[in-house]
Amino acid sequence: MNYDMDLSHQRIVNMYHDPKNIQGDPVWEQRKEYKIIIVDIAAFFTLENPWYWLKKYFDVDLISLERVYRRKTFRNEYEAIYRDIISLKKKLKRDPIIIIEEAFKEIPFILGAESVVRLLNATGSILGVLGGAHEMIIKRLSTELGFNMDFYDYIRIIRDEKGSYHILGDLLYILNNREHKIKGLYGRTKIYEMFKNIVDVYNVDPTDIMIIARDNFFRDILDKVGLSVVFNPIGEEFIEYVKSIGSYIITGHMGELENFLKNVLII
Repeated sequence: MNYDMDLSHQRIVNMYHDPKNIQGDPVWEQRKEYKIIIVDIAAFFTLENPWYWLKKYFDVDLISLERVYRRKTFRNEYEAIYRDIISLKKKLKRDPIIIIEEAFKEIPFILGAESVVRLLNATGSILGVLGGAHEMIIKRLSTELGFNMDFYDYIRIIRDEKGSYHILGDLLYILNNREHKIKGLYGRTKIYEMFKNIVDVYNVDPTDIMIIARDNFFRDILDKVGLSVVFNPIGEEFIEYVKSIGSYIITGHMGELENFLKNVLII
């Protein structure tokens, strides 16, 4: 699959704006039907991280979460979310679970998201979505965009008998209609395990998988490596892992993604 790795952003844009550029193009002639496509949850939203919508929606400071992102210490994200939820409760005097669900109903999908999903569905690939997301977002992707998911991970917020709130980041994925769950906050090891299981259960080669991701923190990397990958929150270590087993990953704004899908995948 070396032809994919050599793609440049400008080449894709040129192919999109002038259909004549597609005819005879070696990439187009050798285009591949990906059996599995995984989309980073953040790729569908206008905000780089859905949690930021809470700040815009309620006009409150999410100090803990913003500090996490500023320092890029992603492993502490869930603890920061917990602290911010408690502060929301004190300020708004409402149940944080209800508050968050209301906010996530309003997060705008990025322009072009529906057309991208249609393009993905047209490939006949198994579609999945990856990335920490509240259950409400997963439901919206499934119902509003018609995203037929086979595996995903999600965030749940629960309240215990004493009234305390807890963030649960269990990794949940569904393979061949069987649900698998890895307990605890998700991290690199759990993502690796899921990825390997996908390859085994579906009996596919890693090169049959494409992962689509979007990450603003590592945007400068694109200038150096074209359509190489960045992945939030696992970062470059996960990138190198996926590359090492032969899968293909792209990243970028939704417009770039749509151009890529129209001109490289079989539609």
